Amino acid sequence: MKVVFRADASDQMGTGHLMRCLTLARELRLRGAEVRFVAREHRGHLVARLQDECLPVTVLPPPEAEATDPDIYGKWRGVPVARDAGETLAAIGRRPADWLVVDHYGLGSDWETALRPGAHRILAIDDLPERAHACDLLLNQNLGATCVPLPPGARALLGPKYALLHPAFAERRGRVRNRERAAGRVVVFFGGADETDLTGRTLAVLSEPEFSGLFADVVVGASSPHRERLVAQAATRPQTLIHGPMSHLADLLAGADVAIGAGGATTWERLCLGVPSVVTAVAENQVPACVALEAAGLALFTGTKATWHPGLLRTALRRLIGAPDFAARLGDAGAAVVDGFGAKRVAEAMLPTPVAAWAVRPAGAERSGGATVRGFSAAAQGLPLGSVRLATDGEETTVEFDVEDDGRSATVRGKLLGSAVALLRGAEPLGLRTGADASLRRMRLRETAADSGLRLSLLSDAASWLNEPLAGLVAGWLADGHSVAWVHRPEDLGAGDLCFLVGCGQLVPADIRRRHRHNLVVHESALPHGRGWSPFTWQVLEGKSEIPVSLLEAEEAVDSGAIHDRDSIRLLGTETIDELRAAQARATLALCRRFVARFPASAAEGRAQQGEPSYYPRRRPADSRLDPDRTLRQLFNQLRVADPVRYPAFFELAGRRFELRIAPPPEPEPRPVSA
Repeated sequence: MKVVFRADASDQMGTGHLMRCLTLARELRLRGAEVRFVAREHRGHLVARLQDECLPVTVLPPPEAEATDPDIYGKWRGVPVARDAGETLAAIGRRPADWLVVDHYGLGSDWETALRPGAHRILAIDDLPERAHACDLLLNQNLGATCVPLPPGARALLGPKYALLHPAFAERRGRVRNRERAAGRVVVFFGGADETDLTGRTLAVLSEPEFSGLFADVVVGASSPHRERLVAQAATRPQTLIHGPMSHLADLLAGADVAIGAGGATTWERLCLGVPSVVTAVAENQVPACVALEAAGLALFTGTKATWHPGLLRTALRRLIGAPDFAARLGDAGAAVVDGFGAKRVAEAMLPTPVAAWAVRPAGAERSGGATVRGFSAAAQGLPLGSVRLATDGEETTVEFDVEDDGRSATVRGKLLGSAVALLRGAEPLGLRTGADASLRRMRLRETAADSGLRLSLLSDAASWLNEPLAGLVAGWLADGHSVAWVHRPEDLGAGDLCFLVGCGQLVPADIRRRHRHNLVVHESALPHGRGWSPFTWQVLEGKSEIPVSLLEAEEAVDSGAIHDRDSIRLLGTETIDELRAAQARATLALCRRFVARFPASAAEGRAQQGEPSYYPRRRPADSRLDPDRTLRQLFNQLRVADPVRYPAFFELAGRRFELRIAPPPEPEPRPVSA
């Protein structure tokens, strides 16, 4: 995966844009991406910093003269948009980038449109409101950020939870200083340039007798023109350390009681570590965010650099130092907003981790109010995806989910629930072990907030391959307010409204079926043709390219009930067993979801089967036997339907048994997205 970043640093614009791109680049590189930068040679650029990180960088020529663009962001850009677009395209080269990341207030929708030939997808990082973009993904990490109009299919990542912070901040969250006492240490940082010397003016206030007892860590940016004077000023104040440019401030902030600084990217670093802060807007675009921070009780705002006054800083410091409880509340509120995983969230949106690679971990078991409580968490490459808490009392388990709503919440809930249920039933998915009761065969699940809804039952074989996707179905029903009893034996079925017999090869007696208003079965054939066993597999072997899927009422005679709904699975003819099962699971779950969502109207639409029935026989392990004298083309369908674990395809030669397995080809390269 080729990812190209277009970002600048300069004395005028500061270093924040390039530094947060560097944070995202590190995360993408950890995920195997090939990362490179394109940056213009402005005064105060950080090209050497990128090179120190062994990141390839193409340096664009400096502006030929002092930019005369009336727009401040045009001055930051330094050259016409068309020229910048052309130079960036040339820097990308003949092979388009899979992702182009642009973080520059001087480059907008026109530039993005011009870059389409050089990038399959574009991520625009922009904190300014109401700027048009022609991107595929927009990131605005400001508090209260709202989405601007985007092209069809584009997504927006909004809010501080996406703040691009160095991974050290997430690591330090559990080791911050206890701040429920009088303040003793303050960190001062006003960005990479600080041309108006807010650092020196702040240090002057801290040198006053009222605040002289504070230990001050003063960070001076790489582009600051005031470093020598600040060093001399600090020498006259006891307990003061001057720090040069740092890769991150996590260590300093973790030990601080108060922070003073600019309202830019460092704001989110202070919030992440719960440091009560005094902020000043050093650029006009920072003002709305600073106002929102104070209104939300997350920081104290002293105005802009033009209106800064030492009296405002004194008042803010007195509020924080004189009221430790207030300062602690301010810090706790900030820590609740920013958790330090923003770079991982953005990287996950760009290069999603396959569901099969998610890590699910049990959090142990405890007794609470007579119930056994177990917790499970899911993560993707270190990014927490969510957790589930299951409290089992007798045969009923209450389920509580805590999952981010990022477009994959249903998948995360299903993964969590599937792993949790498997463990509670005594299985060992993902190589985990548990002391759960292995005899538990019946589990009634309900969401804590569910006080109405349908009573649903699900019967599947304990060893069915469908159990994993069925967990997602159950999680969705729980979220919709229904209760679900999931069992593996007919005799464990209780009473309810609807019972789904899915992934189930067992016969359910009539007296048990009468416990529900409707008993539903999914069958992959154009009933009444193709009743019986493994209809999907038999039709694949017949070379069918479209296979009907029916949802019908379970009756005494197998597959003879009224048909409530029907769908179809379309095949290319090259799918292997996992792909075939995935298609079958999608169709099965869609029919079940649709019936529940439309009930009771869906039940009234059942129609009796018409026509003469036909039957498929039960498949046996011997059906996976291959004739070694036939060609691969002739054997292909047999190979693609064979279960490689339970019923592998095999042939015998010279008294020996040989097994064959096939795998699908790798995923193709992503195609360019049209402008």
